Amino acid sequence: MDNACEGVCAVSYAGHTYATVAIGAQCWFAENLHTQEFADGSVIPSEALAGVNWPTHQGPLQCAYANDAGQADTFGRLYNGYAVNDPRGLCPTGWHVPSDAEFQSLETHLGISAAMLSVDGWRSGGQGGKMKASAADSPGWNGSNSSGFTALPAGLRSGVTGSFVQNGVSAYFYTSTPTTADRLYIRYLYVLNDGIYRGPARITAGYSVRCIHD
Repeated sequence: MDNACEGVCAVSYAGHTYATVAIGAQCWFAENLHTQEFADGSVIPSEALAGVNWPTHQGPLQCAYANDAGQADTFGRLYNGYAVNDPRGLCPTGWHVPSDAEFQSLETHLGISAAMLSVDGWRSGGQGGKMKASAADSPGWNGSNSSGFTALPAGLRSGVTGSFVQNGVSAYFYTSTPTTADRLYIRYLYVLNDGIYRGPARITAGYSVRCIHD
C-alpha cells in the first residue's frame, strides 16, 4: 500500500508545524491541534476574549487546559463543538476534523471487529493502547503507540460546569458527526483502559481535535 502521507510529512499551519502519520489508508496529524485561528485566519475566541461563560456560550470557543499556555504547548488546545463544525474550518486547507466513520476506519485498521464498530461505550481489545503514546515517547503515556497516533492525556473542559478535569489520565477527541442537535460523537482514551470509548458528548464541552487529510 502506498504511504497515505507521501509528500506530506509535515504541515505548517497558523504558526505551528505538525508531523503527520499514515495509519492504513489515512493520513493524520500526529499531534493535537494548537490553532487559535480558523482556516480563513479569523480568530477562534477564548472565553475571556468573547466575554462569555464557557458552558452556556452557543458559539465557537477554544482554550488551553486550565488556561495555561504551557499546557497548550504540550497537549494542544481544547475546542467546543461549535468550533469543530464552524464552516470556516478548524483544520488547514486539504484537511478536516474526522467524522465518526473515519474514526471507525482507523479502528478497523487497528483491529476492532466490524460487530463492535458502531457500539456506544467501551470497545475493549487493546486498540486504545495502540493509539496512546508510549513511555518512550516525550511526552509519553502508558500505551504502545504502535499506530503512531501518539495520543496524550490532555483532559477536557466540562460542558456543564466549565471545569478542567482529567489532565494526565484521559484523552478526548471530537468527531464532526452529530448524534443530536447538541451532541457530537467523540472518542475517549483512559489511563486504566486500553480500549476505545465511542459515544455522544455535549457540544459545549472542550475536547482535543485531530486533523485528517481530505
